[in-house]
Amino acid sequence: MHQGAALVAISYMSCFFDASLTDVLESPECPSDESRGAVLVQILARCGEGLMFNVFYALLGVSALSRVHKSATMLQKLAALCSLCERTMWKGILCWDSLCGWLQTTVSSLSSEYLRQGEAELIIPLWLKVLQDAASDYLHSRTGDNCRNHPGYMQGKGGAAVNS
Repeated sequence: MHQGAALVAISYMSCFFDASLTDVLESPECPSDESRGAVLVQILARCGEGLMFNVFYALLGVSALSRVHKSATMLQKLAALCSLCERTMWKGILCWDSLCGWLQTTVSSLSSEYLRQGEAELIIPLWLKVLQDAASDYLHSRTGDNCRNHPGYMQGKGGAAVNS
């Protein structure tokens, strides 16, 4: 895929997550089948595994550096949405277990050129912890009183975690 097209697609998905998160934050208790939030969450629930797979390959591809920040932000928003849905009536459609399953499937399906043998079992728990912390950071930035000072990017402990 052309690098510019990849960046546009990632930006589009980031906006999609923003809209989904806004709707779920505004109406966590009463989803109607016709609401924009319900439609967005249902689309994500059906396409999440493919999305996770493609984000990983965008990060692993040639000249991925330009996509790292956008991809990391998109994964943070995806984790935030799954985490938020976990605490609402949306849980039946989308939840943290959805994200865990997508990550497991994606990492397990990576070819041997990307991971050494046994590495998948080591990185999945690490990534889940980082995504959980990043989701918490993002949701705090959207709902906390410091919302104006922090736009929601990985700034707290979730963004600081590294694989050493």
